[in-house]
Amino acid sequence: MKKIIPIIILGVLATACSSDDNINKPEEQSVAVKNFIFKTFDLSTIPISVIDSINFSVDNNRISSYSGISLKTNTASSGIYSYSNNKIVEISDFRQGELIRRRNYSYDNQGNLIEYIQKTINSFSNQDTYNKQTFVYARDTIFGRWVRGMDGINFDTAIADFKIVLDDDMNRLYFERFDYLNNQTDIVLNTYDNNSNAVKQEIFNNGRETLTFEMTYDNSKNTLYMINAKTFSKKTLMLLYHTQSSAINNFNPRIISPNTLITFNANFSDEFTYEISNIVNDNTFSEVNEFKTLLNNEIFTFFSYQYIFDE
Repeated sequence: MKKIIPIIILGVLATACSSDDNINKPEEQSVAVKNFIFKTFDLSTIPISVIDSINFSVDNNRISSYSGISLKTNTASSGIYSYSNNKIVEISDFRQGELIRRRNYSYDNQGNLIEYIQKTINSFSNQDTYNKQTFVYARDTIFGRWVRGMDGINFDTAIADFKIVLDDDMNRLYFERFDYLNNQTDIVLNTYDNNSNAVKQEIFNNGRETLTFEMTYDNSKNTLYMINAKTFSKKTLMLLYHTQSSAINNFNPRIISPNTLITFNANFSDEFTYEISNIVNDNTFSEVNEFKTLLNNEIFTFFSYQYIFDE
């Protein structure tokens, strides 16, 4: 059996706003979200119990901050989202009140993301790490480069080069990455339905197809996507979609699809199956989303979202 990649749940994509807010704009006018709660569950307890809980505060349907706690380690986490000219420019993450990560975004005069820098702060070794991704816009292709350094000025280690193709609705159709560390080329092809929901994703490693995902949706509106598109933008969600965890049980299409995900399948292993449960409110927006991965019919991972709306 293939080895599954450990799950890493990020809650929402750590990206930024751009000038394409008029493209495939979510229906945020009819509803207002006050906050949403992201939970992961401890499967070793009877009954199953919450192990991590993060509360995201939402203002005008975009994230302003978050706070949470790991109930297993009693470790507190928090974050602040900062905006300028209606674009997100910085996200600061804290653990136990101490800054551990900062993400900064820069744009060109048209509002396109041209640079994304993530600074990871290590208070134990007193050695910070900087990861920088840059984007150059050509006629029909966006070229990206990922480099790493230790001082935020000199980026001496090349990590990867990218090629990204978007359609007119800002859906990512083609993603190619050359990985310098593994000397490997990965290609990801995505297919969408008429409402820009991701219905198929095919992954190729060095020309060999290794993994395929297939998804279906109902007609209700995906509240997480609405918040993502308002907080960041459709275009930049797609540009930095590769920064999400590659874990299969992360259910990544939930982040970028306008409608509510109801089925998810992967040709990874017959021993793994996937279950999704949703509750929809009277305005046909998702109110609760639950995502479970089962191994031999036993729950392997479980996480959920709950959205609280203004009355």
